[in-house]
Amino acid sequence: MWPSLILLLALFCEPISCQSVGKIQQSPKEVITVEHGVVATDNIQCSKIGSSILQKGGHAVDASVAAAFCLGVVSPASSGIGGGASMLVRLSDGLVRGYDMRETAPSKASRDMYAHDPTAKEQGGLSVAVPGETLGLYEAWKEHGKLPWKELVKPAIALARNGFKVGLFLYFQMQATEEEIRKDEGLREVFMVNGTLLKIGDICRDTTLANTLEKIAVHGASVFYDGPVGADLVHDIQEKGGIITMEDLKGYKVKHRRPISAKVMNHEIITMPVPAGGIGMIMRYH
Repeated sequence: MWPSLILLLALFCEPISCQSVGKIQQSPKEVITVEHGVVATDNIQCSKIGSSILQKGGHAVDASVAAAFCLGVVSPASSGIGGGASMLVRLSDGLVRGYDMRETAPSKASRDMYAHDPTAKEQGGLSVAVPGETLGLYEAWKEHGKLPWKELVKPAIALARNGFKVGLFLYFQMQATEEEIRKDEGLREVFMVNGTLLKIGDICRDTTLANTLEKIAVHGASVFYDGPVGADLVHDIQEKGGIITMEDLKGYKVKHRRPISAKVMNHEIITMPVPAGGIGMIMRYH
């Protein structure tokens, strides 16, 4: 299962964990016009990582990239490099850009591919779509980032390699998918010890993910979409009955969407168009 991450300038989930920063440091090549920032994620470690990027003089996109990679480690059933995302970036001149890095259907997908087994929509290799998050984050960073790409991925690498405490939500997700975890050797190595699921507060490590993130940190998105990381991913998916090919990865394109907006209670809400979910919020309050 490769779930999605909805990514805004800061990343929002419930419950929200915010980490504020003081004055943002100024690098020699940029002028900082604001003195305060905030990064909000559903994990305090990821919020701190994002805010530390701002303190180092990073752009808001830098902070979002670092926080997104962190969330892919500590909340793997809700976000990660195997899924998709949406990003809104509002520039200082008021221009808002929308990056659609959502998953796409493999080229071999068909309308009736789940007719004989509806559960294959949600489980197994056939449920996996072509992931876009890594390329989308990389392209947004190329256009707006200030700090080196490697510096944005390093904190997530450290968490995956050194370990993090299992939280309530991850534990709930592990319990809900225990049967699938037991069936998969890789998942067992990460989420179980001696045949028992890790519990809240236990240390979880994912060395394989750490190694993968190190390759992405050094080589950028190309290693995922046209390199050994992508080849390994395709092999594993096809071994589970999936139909994604290397050509699907090589052909993936990030789409630039025109955001939608509406006036709500004297405030302007700007959000991504479909397939992102922002339009539902506008309809609710409009």
